[in-house]
Amino acid sequence: MNKRGRISKEYLQIVKENIHLGYAAVADILKRPETAVRQFCERHHIRPNSNTDEDDKRRKMVKADLQGESFWPVLVKQLSVAELEYFIQQYAAHIIQFERTAKVAHTEKMQLMHLIRNDILLDRCMARQKEHLDEMEKIKQKIEKETKSGNADPKELKNLNELYNAYSSAFATFAKEASELQSKLEMMRKNLNITREQRTKNIQEANSSFGAYIESLEDELIREREGAKMNIFRAAMEKERARLIEYHTYVDGEVDIPLLNADTIAILDNKNLEDIT
Repeated sequence: MNKRGRISKEYLQIVKENIHLGYAAVADILKRPETAVRQFCERHHIRPNSNTDEDDKRRKMVKADLQGESFWPVLVKQLSVAELEYFIQQYAAHIIQFERTAKVAHTEKMQLMHLIRNDILLDRCMARQKEHLDEMEKIKQKIEKETKSGNADPKELKNLNELYNAYSSAFATFAKEASELQSKLEMMRKNLNITREQRTKNIQEANSSFGAYIESLEDELIREREGAKMNIFRAAMEKERARLIEYHTYVDGEVDIPLLNADTIAILDNKNLEDIT
């Protein structure tokens, strides 16, 4: 049953991440009427195709990055041109979706590679199933035609039945393989989702408590990102401090140092000694 009333701002991120699926899909996710979702999107200037240009640019960048990955040459050897194109589309779509919550780690890229490759293998298997099923139908029609003719050739019927049984056996093999691949894919999707959910949870919790923040730094990517931020902040602070310990002429004509404390006095003393010597 759908909830009633206006949609609150806490759902803004969920709407932005899923609006490309359409208003109806978002309404189903939020358990709200589609009209409420449309009104919410209009208030916040969200459109189903609002990120199209940005996503297209990012998709091209992901494709370039993908071709630089260590596993790309292996994929080129294993997959056909059409399968590679499908792989690129699926890989880019997943990376763009994942990046909306957190940066994608190398282990996640490897998981994603195996997931899509097995998806392609499943498609191959099901295509072969279809081919064998079509051949079985043709052979079955020939057997029926030969039987109804009244002067059936026993040798021909025997050959047709053997051929039918061979295709039937191969079909059963492909069916078993497809079932195993399907189970494997479901497990891989589950593991990938667990990995993403855990990393996203760590990032979200890091914003609410210091302990969770320290724990999140065990993630190498987060640690590198936070380290880069600290270096930028440190450089900006040093640059601003250097500016503020210089003599400034104020509007009233007074000349003074804006930032005056024990540290800046020590810096000025050292600077004066250097000037004297």
